[in-house]
Amino acid sequence: MKTLSTIAAVAVATTFALQSAIQVGPTGTGTLTFDTAPTAADGWTTASLPGDHSTYETIAALDAAIAGISASYVRTNLPTDTSATPATSALGFRYNTTGHYIQSRPTGIAATLLLATLQNNTGSAANFITITYDMNSFNPATEAIVGFRVYWSLTGAANSWQLIPELSTGTPGTLTATVNVGTWNQGATLYLLWADDNAASGTDPSYTIDNFSVVVPSTFAITTPTNNQTFAFGLPIPVHIAAPANVVSVTLYLEGNEYATLTSTPFDFAISNLLSGTYSIYASGLTSDNQTIFSSTVVFTVQPNQPPTVSFVRPTDGATFAAGLPITVTVNATDSDGGVGSVAFYSNGTLFATVSNAPYTAIISNTVPGAISLQAVATDILGASSTNTISITVNPNSPPTITSDLVILQSANPSNTVTEITVPVGTAVTNLIWATDTDTYLAGIRVYDGNNLIFQSANVLAASGGVTNYTYIMNDALAGVHTLTAVIVDAGGMTVTSRPVTITVTNNSNYAYIITNGAYWRYKDDGSNQGPNNWTSVSFDDSSWAIGQADLGYEIDGNGYANLHPPRTTVNGGPVGARFITTYFRHSFYLTNWAQSGYTNLVLHLLRDDGAVVYINGTPVWTNNITASPITYTTVAAGTGGSEDGTVYNVYGAPLPPSLLQEGLNVVAVEIHQASATSSDISFDLMLMAEPPSPVVPPARPNIGLAYTAGAPQMTLRITNANFTLQEAPAISVTGSPAWGPASVLNWSTNGSIINATIPVSQTKRFYRITIP
Repeated sequence: MKTLSTIAAVAVATTFALQSAIQVGPTGTGTLTFDTAPTAADGWTTASLPGDHSTYETIAALDAAIAGISASYVRTNLPTDTSATPATSALGFRYNTTGHYIQSRPTGIAATLLLATLQNNTGSAANFITITYDMNSFNPATEAIVGFRVYWSLTGAANSWQLIPELSTGTPGTLTATVNVGTWNQGATLYLLWADDNAASGTDPSYTIDNFSVVVPSTFAITTPTNNQTFAFGLPIPVHIAAPANVVSVTLYLEGNEYATLTSTPFDFAISNLLSGTYSIYASGLTSDNQTIFSSTVVFTVQPNQPPTVSFVRPTDGATFAAGLPITVTVNATDSDGGVGSVAFYSNGTLFATVSNAPYTAIISNTVPGAISLQAVATDILGASSTNTISITVNPNSPPTITSDLVILQSANPSNTVTEITVPVGTAVTNLIWATDTDTYLAGIRVYDGNNLIFQSANVLAASGGVTNYTYIMNDALAGVHTLTAVIVDAGGMTVTSRPVTITVTNNSNYAYIITNGAYWRYKDDGSNQGPNNWTSVSFDDSSWAIGQADLGYEIDGNGYANLHPPRTTVNGGPVGARFITTYFRHSFYLTNWAQSGYTNLVLHLLRDDGAVVYINGTPVWTNNITASPITYTTVAAGTGGSEDGTVYNVYGAPLPPSLLQEGLNVVAVEIHQASATSSDISFDLMLMAEPPSPVVPPARPNIGLAYTAGAPQMTLRITNANFTLQEAPAISVTGSPAWGPASVLNWSTNGSIINATIPVSQTKRFYRITIP
């Protein structure tokens, strides 16, 4: 942790002292076990790089900071500490009197430094030194620079430090590095510098140094491997030869036989393909003056190859599944001395998959009822293998169950449903069904109109045992009778079919349909700008455009919108996050005897998402949900259009003049605009209708009736026309004109639309008539 609470506890022990050196004699320093505290008089000092609670975030930053340090800066005696687990400190490296090692666990500073000052006391100049020590780690934690960075310098001056990569690690163990130091003269000083960076956050890890030694290799020596070192079977054995500068070639011998020769530095070999056992190597070197020198013999051991381990993650032993359901099989496979080469999967002894890299996962498909023995065989890169076996059972799959059968929703109230409905053309009709599955899960739905599949979804609907409802909207319904059935599918492929529902869609008998919904349209969906191309005109050549049945659109929002009302034709919406703002549509048609048709008005119905501009023979007649001006192919719609967006037809508010159309070829062109480049969908269809002239209705003919009671002195004429004249005549002759005159009426009365005329009863025959102007 980056706290300063422990600094004061050890600060009292901090002293400055004159620097002495660790003597490196003909046999080296010997192994320093630190049974007593190392001091400056012993060649060990410490310091810290200032920085309040800071850290070096990169290796390059720490290396740059070290470059500016001189050995004279690191001259503080190591404080002591008794904590069994090293405690944090801002004072640099310390000596642990309990564990008898040098430790580092920086806090409150940028980094801690440890300096070992060495003196050559071998009797001659040295070119190489071999450094060996044990490093351990406590309180492991994530840090930007793991472990120590270790450097050497012959002068200790700033900008003279050189990195020792083999020692710059955070991996615990016995570390060894042979360093070419150039010429280290007899009696001269050499400096080793350790740096431990403060962790960026959390608890700081601790690293320790023990059993330290430095030797000057013999004139010619094998420094890697060390004597009695062990290696895993199958791995190459690295061999490094430390040689004086006058050695021009080195030959390596394995079990007394020449193995390989190198004629340039570095003299690094790799011995491969050794069986398990113990081996000896030595090297000979040829000097520039044609002298042959020999190294000491080094013995190492190759351990036998250990097979990998393999275990099932899923399924578990004894698990059960429903037939037809894919079964995912996953295993863990590891190898301690090489690596896993592959894992083979068997079902009842039959290989069904081989996987070469983790994760080791395979799928069993098309399962049938019965017992299955699953076997995983892991093989390492050297050919050793291990096997693990479990047993699972596949039971027969039961079909899903419809818990509430297919219905048509009449309103927003889900209980207001029917199985038959009649709706106007273009209506969006919502259909609902509820289903469950007891042994797998619901995996999809197919909707049929008669025998024609009109929609299917592979979406998972509900987990095993769960009940879900699925909604399908028959959007932009075409005129005719539609008999819908829904087929529910479970994950094992079993199905159940709903009862049928009937949707009768009717055209409006008051109009003549010029363009019906579901017509075929040419469309341009590549994000291009068609504005300059006169694309709305009758003469425009759209033969290269795609063609499809409306409604046209796409859906990419992933939340089920297309499941509710999928378009009949899917258009290209453009890249994700950069959707095309404008898509263009054209529909051409011919009219004959249009001028004589007598149609009085044109009526437009538009299905759009999000906004649209409609043109008839090049004339813009309707801009819907677009407020910007001028409108270009990058103009966005004014929002998404709300609840009417792509599902409900918009009706143009006023009749359009029939003069917009012409004899012969006509075209309706529409540009659909998105509300944004991240819009989830578009939708388009259009209906164009003509209103015929009102028919001439002739005036209603009057009717006359007679009401009379036998013996009464009067009778009543009942007349159904208010504008008339009542006349009477004594006789009617086929050869002459009757003598019609005004009728004798006793009184007049009305009863609703009927006019009553009371006339006297005469003993002679009379005839009555009514005339209208």
